[in-house]
Amino acid sequence: MPRYTTNTTPQELEELIGAKLKGDVFSPQDLPAAVVKDLKKVSFDLGGKPLDVEGLSPVLGVQEIDVPHFLHKDKAEYRDATGKLVFFGALGGNENETPIFFILYQNYDGALRAYVPKQGNSWDAKKKSAKKAPADKEGLAAAFDVEAIRKDIASRIEFFGKADMGLSFIPDAKL
Repeated sequence: MPRYTTNTTPQELEELIGAKLKGDVFSPQDLPAAVVKDLKKVSFDLGGKPLDVEGLSPVLGVQEIDVPHFLHKDKAEYRDATGKLVFFGALGGNENETPIFFILYQNYDGALRAYVPKQGNSWDAKKKSAKKAPADKEGLAAAFDVEAIRKDIASRIEFFGKADMGLSFIPDAKL
């Protein structure tokens, strides 16, 4: 099932996330329950030290990419309609694990959510856990494919704008 985002500016996301962080280190108790639940889908150490992996800088920090517009994806004349996903790209893990890339973004209802891309990331999808850290730091850069990560994010998260909220339904609402 896809996830949905809405109109968010980089400044709004920074303000929303800034209240949840202590410096650059994530701590599970600082994050909303929904984010912790999203991140627990893959087993890795969230409370690790901030990491800098060469080659990932294009998706670390606050970024913006085009994602499909939810309401127009099935109409041929609007098939290419897009919205913007503003996200905060981060790494989690400890010195014994290969870092795992994940994003924090604002859901269509304004809640902070997380997503761990499968494609281009360094975790073991079969075991749903972090891989053991390579012996050398040079091996870390090869563990990520930035283009595959961007494609995964764009294919999984769709745009549902605030102008669409006046409709009689909301995606993935529980009735």
